[in-house]
Amino acid sequence: MPDLKEKVAIITGASSGIGRGTAVEFAQLGAHLALTGRNQEKLQATAKACVEAGTPQDKILLVTGDICDEQLQKNLVEQTVQKFGRVDVLVMTLS
Repeated sequence: MPDLKEKVAIITGASSGIGRGTAVEFAQLGAHLALTGRNQEKLQATAKACVEAGTPQDKILLVTGDICDEQLQKNLVEQTVQKFGRVDVLVMTLS
């Protein structure tokens, strides 16, 4: 795996499956995370798992919604850049 320490990653579909697994793995590698998914409760559970894996809570951004919505896409990128200053990695895991 590449060095992700303090890299900013947007991960879609992060509330379950491959997206959740990717988020937790990136947390273990020290990434700052912007996570999106349709299920807020499951997305919060993913964030908790990421904190347990090593990413501080203040380095996680949650944006709930359907990534197919163009306005959500725009908001996700804007909020990520506002919070972290940039985007280094984009992982699309929606189905």
